[in-house]
Amino acid sequence: MIIGPDFVWLHLPKAAGTETEAVLRGAAGNDKRIAFDPIDLDNVIWHHSIRERMDYQPRFRPAGRRILCNLRRLPFWVISWTEFCY
Repeated sequence: MIIGPDFVWLHLPKAAGTETEAVLRGAAGNDKRIAFDPIDLDNVIWHHSIRERMDYQPRFRPAGRRILCNLRRLPFWVISWTEFCY
């Protein structure tokens, strides 16, 4: 999840999230108002839903923010997921 002052970007598995994160990091520059979840396999929070984030971080409120995410068409998502698992 990437949280900005006026948006929340949800990282859906196998939907170009790593590439999108790189683009957003480049566009954000040093803007400290934008928080990028750490990639930590021992604490996987970057795939949180809005509800999971609110439970995990009680002060988080999505109100007034645009909710953004990437989608991949089903056949391509299945292929990507299969190749990832293989």
